[in-house]
Amino acid sequence: MDHTAGEANLALTYGSTYLVFKRPASLVKEHEATCPLNHPVTAIDAETIARFQRLVSKVKCGDWTVHLRERAGSLQVQIEAEVIDVVDGKPTKNYGPRHSLCPRMDEDFIVDLIFNAIKEVELHEIAEQFYFDGVKIHCPHGPSGEVI
Repeated sequence: MDHTAGEANLALTYGSTYLVFKRPASLVKEHEATCPLNHPVTAIDAETIARFQRLVSKVKCGDWTVHLRERAGSLQVQIEAEVIDVVDGKPTKNYGPRHSLCPRMDEDFIVDLIFNAIKEVELHEIAEQFYFDGVKIHCPHGPSGEVI
């Protein structure tokens, strides 16, 4: 089986809601392609930071928490959960990748970004733990151990 990381989107319908699952990095790249600001944006005003903090505080999803982090003057969103390590069976912190935010990102965009970040890490964990007849058939890591 070929398990390369692709840009394919999985669309599901639930009632009248239509969801398109996209990789978070793809969402950010799409935003950057149409935004007139230089990215990553490093001069985010206090009002925008407060808006992002209020938004992030409203997100609830199982054991996941959402954090805003500053890095080199850029504001980033990152998800975190405590999980059981598949190798040693001990609790460990699991962090998703950081994604830079922009003052021009609206609430819907950021909520979608966080949702897709959690979904991507959950799918990664499922792939690590999924066996068929004692054989792991999905590997979310490349030959060098990198996440794909």
